[in-house]
Amino acid sequence: MELQLSDEQVAFVETTRRFLTAECGIATVRSLEHEPDGFDRTVWARGAELGWTSLLVPEADGGGSLSERGLSDLVLVAEELGRRVAPGPL
Repeated sequence: MELQLSDEQVAFVETTRRFLTAECGIATVRSLEHEPDGFDRTVWARGAELGWTSLLVPEADGGGSLSERGLSDLVLVAEELGRRVAPGPL
């Protein structure tokens, strides 16, 4: 398995990291503790606009991955969500 990230994957990780840093600070995450959904739907929708939810969807159906290995690309998102302890339906 190749562990070297492509330039596109690196840019995707950096964009995801910056977004989560700006939107999912620890105070924000803690404030969601008692929310019924447990996450901010607006933030999640913006993450979807970054491509998080389409990585496993075939291009013919409107999705697409960065590396042609959608699961590997989705792991990059999962890692960043975990790094920020960002809640969401992933």
